[in-house]
Amino acid sequence: MQHAATTLTTLTTLPTRSPRPADLDAAVIDPDATVIDLDAERAARRQATHRLHLRRRLAVLLAVLGLAVALALLVGAVGATADLQQPAVAGQVVLAPGETLWEVASRHAPAGVDARVYLQAIQDVNGFATADLPAWTTVMLPATAG
Repeated sequence: MQHAATTLTTLTTLPTRSPRPADLDAAVIDPDATVIDLDAERAARRQATHRLHLRRRLAVLLAVLGLAVALALLVGAVGATADLQQPAVAGQVVLAPGETLWEVASRHAPAGVDARVYLQAIQDVNGFATADLPAWTTVMLPATAG
């Protein structure tokens, strides 16, 4: 019998369910209350996020296009400058064995131009630091000297 009494005390000490708050029993549903549609709210948030991503993509695209245009203008300007700085070439000569730039300059100098001035023009056009060149070197002849 003592065993049964223990069981009863155990049963009586079990935790009971917490009582409902009194305000839930007294809650009145307001018929004029605004109903929030969670699906519509999520859809609106998703649409706003999508618009934001589109704006960001558009901004990145415009930035890349702007950089591409700026780069094209820069390369075009450098190319145009390089074309303007390149001297006109009247022709070219291949040095035969034993032939010197002096001989080429005196033979191909335009009328009225000193061979020394034309020799300097040949060196400038070709980028030669010296007049001593090996045979079979192609030499561009400038259209004008000086």
